[in-house]
Amino acid sequence: GPMQELVIQENDLERSSPRFFIEFRPGGLYQISGKPMAPYMNKREALSAFDHTIDHELRTLYKNSQTYEELIQSCNTWMEERIQLHSLPARMIHAMNLIEQAKGNISVDHVASSCHISMRQLRRDFSIYIGLSPKQYANVTRINCIIKELSEDEWITNALAGGFFDQSHFNKMFKQVLGVSPTQYIHNVDDFYRELYKF
Repeated sequence: GPMQELVIQENDLERSSPRFFIEFRPGGLYQISGKPMAPYMNKREALSAFDHTIDHELRTLYKNSQTYEELIQSCNTWMEERIQLHSLPARMIHAMNLIEQAKGNISVDHVASSCHISMRQLRRDFSIYIGLSPKQYANVTRINCIIKELSEDEWITNALAGGFFDQSHFNKMFKQVLGVSPTQYIHNVDDFYRELYKF
């Protein structure tokens, strides 16, 4: 994937060991691993438990890198090569694009018919390649579109523009998607959202 923007994190190396984060675009982890994503949603486990080979290869890159810049470059190259292993079907890319273009405000029935597949197939595709149902993916997309333009003063305007009927509907959906209320999110959001690379 192309370079996005630099992440600035508070330096806490005196308190804990260095950490390296990779954030994937929807479908990106499937393209690298070839594993159905639904079983791994909302779970936290060691990379070695998810895929021993990927874990070994990334650990080797980490050990062999002398600097952070070298680590980022070697991981970027590794990802670009590995992401070619398992491609997403054209119908899946089309479905994701439809939802993204509509900022999540699109009926799942319309997505299925536009992709010339059944609702059952659409649900199966999203479960395998992303790990979410099409409806969940649309809701996440709606929330993300609002977050990108978020300031506390524009809360209601953005919520309504995002297709929510009122603030309580927006607050409920926001908490379902992110696990915290909008107010908690605003007060706790940090620069980790500004990712350097996304695959």
